[in-house]
Amino acid sequence: MQAIKLTTYIDKNHRLELDLPDDLPEGAAEVIVLVQDSPKPASEESLRDFFKRLDAAPRPDMGQEEVERYIEAARNSWD
Repeated sequence: MQAIKLTTYIDKNHRLELDLPDDLPEGAAEVIVLVQDSPKPASEESLRDFFKRLDAAPRPDMGQEEVERYIEAARNSWD
């Protein structure tokens, strides 16, 4: 089996066209398509990525009473 690496373009109809070297024999062939990964928009962030980012974020050093006061103030602001 022989491997040939070509670069092509996938069009808006999800089709591609390849021009192969003239010395290739006619017959069955196996095709493998490798597509570049595109960056995920922030809205598609995985849950695992979110927790990694959350773990890396700085955390305030608050005691239980301070946390309870913070939560109470947040609740009071909802009204």
